[in-house]
This record gives sequence, structure tokens and C-alpha cells, in this order.
Amino acid sequence: MAENEEFGASEAAAYLGVTTTRLNEIRRTRENFGHLVAGRYWVYTKSELDEFKAQRQARPKGGRPKSGSVIPSPVIAV
Repeated sequence: MAENEEFGASEAAAYLGVTTTRLNEIRRTRENFGHLVAGRYWVYTKSELDEFKAQRQARPKGGRPKSGSVIPSPVIAV
């Protein structure tokens, strides 16, 4: 695959593992992500999709951190 290979919206969404709706949200929030062709279709290059995937994998996951020091309390039957 060439680095300048272009993907349509549905192909790009599948490549990233997101829906096309989420891809549109990403495009609106990021600067210089995708480009408009013929005033109607959004096209994404493989290099910008790979860059986004790398940034997404590098950021920490959300949620409460897991702690190894937490000991569950025993259940006491009465």
C-alpha cells in the first residue's frame, strides 16, 4: 500500500474501526483531516489515518485506574 493512497469515508471508517458518524465527528474536531473532493465527498489519505491511529493508541484509556492493593472484603453471612 502506498502512503498517498486515498480512502472514501466508509473505507476510512472501517480502517479506523469506527462508524462513519464518528469519522465525521473526528474530521470536524481535527484540523487538516481529510479533504473535500468535488464539493461533496470527503477523502482521507492512508498517512493521516495511520497518524490518527497512532495518536489514539498512545493516549491513556478512560476510567478508574486498577489498583493491585485493593483486597475485596469477605462476605459475612448472618
